[in-house]
Amino acid sequence: AATRAAALLGAAAARHRAGAPLPPAERADVDRVTTAARGALGAAGFAEAYERGARLDPEEAGRQARKAALGGVRPVRS
Repeated sequence: AATRAAALLGAAAARHRAGAPLPPAERADVDRVTTAARGALGAAGFAEAYERGARLDPEEAGRQARKAALGGVRPVRS
């Protein structure tokens, strides 16, 4: 979970650098998740996962974010 969180943080940061700014209301959540993931992975592990996430294309980042939001459960499609 911490590795996925760090990767998604990296993907989000890449998107923000590309012109989609982080809404101020989300800053506290991002800081909380960053602190928890860095604590779980250590500085080097966090940096590796974050950079891997920053290289994700937007579609893959979206798939991973949806998967994380669902707790790894795939949605049922009709």
